[in-house]
Amino acid sequence: MNKKCAQMRTIEFRKRKQGYHKLNQHTFVRIGDVDYMQENEIKYIGLRVSPETHKKLVYIAKYDDRTVSGLALHLFNKCIRDFEKEHGPIKAEDLKD
Repeated sequence: MNKKCAQMRTIEFRKRKQGYHKLNQHTFVRIGDVDYMQENEIKYIGLRVSPETHKKLVYIAKYDDRTVSGLALHLFNKCIRDFEKEHGPIKAEDLKD
């Protein structure tokens, strides 16, 4: 096994031990955050941010040992939890495409 492969396996092991789930080769999310995603229904959201905001998001993501996508997913799910805590659960019939 080469050095890079060994490093990736070590990172994956550490992430799983910390309660993360591997979505793909580069993306890990915390186990609780996976509840909002169904395996075959992952939606793509493109966001435009300033270079300064991007750099700050990268810094925060690295500090939290996440990817920027993982950080965004974590923050989206936190927003949903906070909203539902204040206003009650969002019902399936309230969700319209």
